[in-house]
Amino acid sequence: MNVEINLLPKKPKKNYALVVSLASLLLAVAVLLVLGTFYYQSIQRDLARVESEIETVRQLQEINSGQEIVTNEAAILDETIQWLEMDSVSSSFVLEAFTSQLPERGFFLNYDYSTGGSVSLRIQFDTQREAASYLHHLNQMNMVENAVLRDLRLEETVIQVEDEDEEDEEETVRRYTANYTIQLDFSQVDRDEEEV
Repeated sequence: MNVEINLLPKKPKKNYALVVSLASLLLAVAVLLVLGTFYYQSIQRDLARVESEIETVRQLQEINSGQEIVTNEAAILDETIQWLEMDSVSSSFVLEAFTSQLPERGFFLNYDYSTGGSVSLRIQFDTQREAASYLHHLNQMNMVENAVLRDLRLEETVIQVEDEDEEDEEETVRRYTANYTIQLDFSQVDRDEEEV
């Protein structure tokens, strides 16, 4: 009879369930990581595409608004040109007409034409009578709707005069400075200019 005695302990059976569950867990995590990466990249591509579309829409809006601004500016410019053509007056013709009414010793100091046909004049005269006479002549002109003498000031200037004895003498010269405001009649200015 043969008896076998085994003094070594029995080897425990390997528990494959733990290894399989750990391996399947690792495999599931790896699959989730791969799928998550693909999903993340897909979202990034969609986000980049949407941002690109937004930028394209912005550029189109800027182009469209730029065209509207250009269109609006062109319309405003056309209106301004039409208004200026209706309001155009030959300044040299008006100035010549005003200077023709001056007395012999009357001098223009300032001439200012404003939009709307308003003219401001500053003129120097020898006497008050000449300033009043000039206002009368302005009001008699066909092209003038209204002329107003705003103010009249006396200015005294001291000048050096050499007489025959070669002595310098001081002489005081009295001159009057008048400021006028004149409103023009555009239609009459155009008619008067065509007659000339």
